[in-house]
Amino acid sequence: MGDISEHLSTWEVACRCQCGLGSDPDDIASSIVSRFELIRYIVDRAVYINSGLRCPAWNEAQGGVESSAHTRGTALDLAVGGGIARIQFIVADLLARLVELEVIKKREARELFRRILEGIGGLGVANGFIHIDTDEEKPRPSAWTY
Repeated sequence: MGDISEHLSTWEVACRCQCGLGSDPDDIASSIVSRFELIRYIVDRAVYINSGLRCPAWNEAQGGVESSAHTRGTALDLAVGGGIARIQFIVADLLARLVELEVIKKREARELFRRILEGIGGLGVANGFIHIDTDEEKPRPSAWTY
């Protein structure tokens, strides 16, 4: 049980420079907390945070843009493995947005997530194009970047 929400704690989102930003649950926007919880519900497993809140100095040290959402408490970088895990979290984020817009219900999002992932073949992402394939001779689902 987290101190921000059911699955999110201040120690996960606090600025990594130890300045104290993020030690108060109110430092992070409720909108990103809600989105995080929806994504976690949809993927039905633990979700880990790579980066949450950043003070301006830490944001600059990390190469973040001056207007970074991390400095306003409206962004989280989720830790994902390579390949298909990236696609899973993109799909989950899109479904979470549909729940927020009340287009689908929360429980429907989890079922849609499973059904969508069953049909993914190969997906490659590059600058300027996206590769899609249905090649059943190769391990699927699979995703990669060029």
